[in-house]
Amino acid sequence: MWRSWSRLVDDCPRCEWHFEREEGYWVSAIIVNTAATESLFGIFFVGVLIATIPDVKWGPVLLVAAVTNVAFPILFFPTSKTVWVAIDLFFHPAKEWDGV
Repeated sequence: MWRSWSRLVDDCPRCEWHFEREEGYWVSAIIVNTAATESLFGIFFVGVLIATIPDVKWGPVLLVAAVTNVAFPILFFPTSKTVWVAIDLFFHPAKEWDGV
């Protein structure tokens, strides 16, 4: 499905499904990426708070939070697009778009 790390092919090589059917199609992939990033950060943050209250070391927590919120979305980028295509195909099967 991918030409490179950040470039998706235009059509599925197996079924010829055209991925980007309208302008702004990938906005939902950004939402998937943001939701995954913030979920990961939330789990980490709550876990650290539960484990270290009342003596939370905020420096390491902020460092890991910054790295998580910067690095994870970049690494998860291709997966978020793939997940979005899967969600879209689940709710709008390819047969609905035949001939479009």
